[in-house]
Amino acid sequence: MTKYVNLFFSVYLYIFLIFIFITIFFWTVIRNTETNHFHTELEKGIKEGLKSVRISKDVFKDSQVDYLKSYFSGKDSKREMANNNLLTMNIVIIVLIGIGLFSSYFVRYFFCKENIDWKHIIIENIIVLVVVAAVQYFFFTNIASQYVQVMPSYLPNTVKRKINEINEN
Repeated sequence: MTKYVNLFFSVYLYIFLIFIFITIFFWTVIRNTETNHFHTELEKGIKEGLKSVRISKDVFKDSQVDYLKSYFSGKDSKREMANNNLLTMNIVIIVLIGIGLFSSYFVRYFFCKENIDWKHIIIENIIVLVVVAAVQYFFFTNIASQYVQVMPSYLPNTVKRKINEINEN
């Protein structure tokens, strides 16, 4: 029975640690990488889309690229609120998993009067976590960050169509 109890705590601790790692990794690395890639694609798309478009100086007083870049890269309060809610949800889940882990240990130790081999569980989880973290870091930085969600031609064609509509009016 002790073997299964240790397995339960090992799995529970692993879920807790991996969720913490993934949350920190997402909010510190992935979010910034995705934002940088988005802005790079945005600028590239605007420049490509405007190569063959002639725009009257009455429409744009400043550089067309700078204007469109600032228009599409501005802060969006709905996006900010959704991201803040997502971060709050991540923290709440971590706290709930931590409370569950602590509560199950509390019940096991104080009510069942049985101890748990924490040293073995923690060492095992740290080794697994380091290996999984290395694989995830490699995957996200070398594979997932290269994924393009929208065809690169979509943005320049949309910008070109909208500008031509403005020029026709």
